[in-house]
Amino acid sequence: MNDTPTHSTTDSTTDSTTDFTTDNVTDLHSHEAAPATTKSVAVLGLGNMGGAMAAHLIDSGFTTTVFDLDTERVDALVVIGGYAATSAEEAVVGADYVITMLPTPWITSEVMLDGGVAAAMKPGSMWIDTSTSIRSALLEVEAVLDSRGVRYIEAPVTGMSHGARNGTLEFFVGASPEDFEEVLPLLQVMGNPERIFHVGPRGSGYVVKLIINQLWFNHTVALGEMMALGVKSGVDAGVLHSAIAGSPATSFFHEHGLTRILFDADYDDTFAMALACKDSRLTVALADELQCHSALTRVVDAYFEESRTTHGDQAGEMSPFKLFEEAIGAPIRSTRSNATVVA
Repeated sequence: MNDTPTHSTTDSTTDSTTDFTTDNVTDLHSHEAAPATTKSVAVLGLGNMGGAMAAHLIDSGFTTTVFDLDTERVDALVVIGGYAATSAEEAVVGADYVITMLPTPWITSEVMLDGGVAAAMKPGSMWIDTSTSIRSALLEVEAVLDSRGVRYIEAPVTGMSHGARNGTLEFFVGASPEDFEEVLPLLQVMGNPERIFHVGPRGSGYVVKLIINQLWFNHTVALGEMMALGVKSGVDAGVLHSAIAGSPATSFFHEHGLTRILFDADYDDTFAMALACKDSRLTVALADELQCHSALTRVVDAYFEESRTTHGDQAGEMSPFKLFEEAIGAPIRSTRSNATVVA
């Protein structure tokens, strides 16, 4: 895999650089009806996603131990009933389930191996990796866990940070049928019970999540290019937006992503360009492993890398749209009141 970064153990154990607080976590679940459980969970990585997921577990009655290098994130969860650990290794001792939500596969591997997590997990327990990743980057971790009788599934999520806060995440689970059935109640606490999908054996969840992310990235670039073409030609941005909305070419990205850019100048800084580029590189790497045609993915990946260079690592994930705005010399904007409905 090209451009594989190296990390020290001082890298932040979190899925986002944006601070998580329990103040903005809402709960759409009926935890009063949740079955009592004696199962214990350790959550490693308490950013926007992991922190909110841990809060829902605590609220649902799971004995939940948390760890992040940012102690303020740990403290916020202790206040609502979580248990603090001083290291990732300490957090997982005795836990029935270990959930990781970390920025890259390489950090995940480092935490699991060099951080002592894999060696500290008890036989019969289960590691649930909810990060966006690729199986080939974690084969060494997988081998260690298998040798120790520790189960491993992946359950990457989609639904953005607001989905994590509201408990409406979607999970794409790669696991045996038996492990999926066992972990389903746990995932239902953190996500939308109707949107938890068993997509196949180990590794399948990572693939499905990468494909979904890449399609979102593709839409970012495609709509940026076409909106710039229309505006440069003299078509009002609001009219063009409405025309696309009423056409077969509309999409979830058009309805939600483009709308945020057009009306609110919001490029979604809850998910940083550094992470978006990581995900796109993983998709390219997967295509290379499988020797699949990936010309479009590579073009989009190049736009994302250009945006990361131009706008910075912490720019919002839809910042590649800015490249097209900058090319025509003006932001592409409209207002909801001015948007015209095109029959």
